[in-house]
Amino acid sequence: MQEQRALRILSVFFGKENVPHALLFTGIHGVGKRTAALMFAMACNCRRFADGTVQSRVDRDVMTVVGCDCKACRKILSGNHPDIHRVAPSGGMIRIDRVRELRHSLSLKPYEASLRIVIVEQAQTMNPEASNALLKILEEPPDRTIFILTALTPGDLLPTIASRCINVRFDPVPRRRRAAVWRAKYDLTSVEADLFAIMAEGSPGRINMDSPADRKAWLRRRKWLLNRLSEITSGTDRDLAVNGLMAFAERLFREKALIDGSLDMIRSFLRDLIIFKHAPEKILNEDVLSDIRRISIIFTEKSLLSKIEAVNAAQKAVGSNANIRLTLEVMVLQLAKK
Repeated sequence: MQEQRALRILSVFFGKENVPHALLFTGIHGVGKRTAALMFAMACNCRRFADGTVQSRVDRDVMTVVGCDCKACRKILSGNHPDIHRVAPSGGMIRIDRVRELRHSLSLKPYEASLRIVIVEQAQTMNPEASNALLKILEEPPDRTIFILTALTPGDLLPTIASRCINVRFDPVPRRRRAAVWRAKYDLTSVEADLFAIMAEGSPGRINMDSPADRKAWLRRRKWLLNRLSEITSGTDRDLAVNGLMAFAERLFREKALIDGSLDMIRSFLRDLIIFKHAPEKILNEDVLSDIRRISIIFTEKSLLSKIEAVNAAQKAVGSNANIRLTLEVMVLQLAKK
C-alpha cells in the first residue's frame, strides 16, 4: 500500500530517535493519515520499546505495533490514554475554545507517556483564531510533546504553521490495485470491484467496505445519480423545468452524509465526457460508455470545464458550511445549462 511509504519515513524518525516536534500528514481523505498518527503514537509509547526488549534501533519500525497488546498501546487504540490528545472538528470546524483546552492540558506534565502526542485531525478546518492559538503553542512547544496535524495539503494551513512542521505525504492507492485487493477480500466481481474503486477515488475511506449494506447503498446511489446526470446533460429528461431540477438538488441535499461522495461521482462523469474526446480508452466509468459517447459530442470542452468548476465550487462551499441547499441548486442549474 502507498501509505507504507509514509510509515517508512516515520520509522526512520523513530529509529533514529530524532522525531521532529511537529509533523504534518497530508493527502486526500481516507488514505490512512489518522491511522498512521495513532500507530506513531503507539510506537513512541509502546512498552516493548521502553522495556528494551527490541534488539536494536534498526528494529524500531512503526509497523511493529500492529496487534500489540501492551497496556500503552491498548489505551491509545481505545482512546483512553491520558497523554494522547486528539483534536477534531465539531460542527465542521475547530474553534479556539478547543485549542485553549489543549493548551491548558499541555501546561501539565505528562502522566505516563514517554512522549506526549497531540493529533489535530483535519487541521484545515481550524478557524483563524484557533490557527493563531495553535501557532503560539508550536512556537514554544512543551517538552516531550509531538504534534501531528492532518490536512489535505500544506496550503490549507497558515504558512507559519506549515513551515513549523515536517510534511509527510500520503499518496492514494492506485485504483486498480485497490480494486484487486477489494475483489479478493470481499469476494466481488471484477465489475463491482472496479466500481467501488472508482467511487473511492476521491476518498477511499468513504465507503464502509466491511458492510454489505453500505456497499449496496453506494451502488444504488451511483446508478441513480449517473442516470439522472445522463438525462439532464443529454436533454432527454421530460421534466427539465426548474421544478424538476430543484427536485434533483433537493434529493442531493436530503442525504447530507452522501453529498461529498455524490459530487465526486458527478465530477468523475463530467471528466469522462472530456477525456472521451481525446482518449476514450482512459475513461473511468466504462459501464456507462454508451451514455458518455452520446453526451460527449453535445458539449464543448469549455462548457464541460465550467460544469466541473461548478461542482468544485459547490464542494468547497459545502465543506465551509455555506447554504448547502442553495449551493446545490445553483450547481444543478449549471449542469443543465447547454
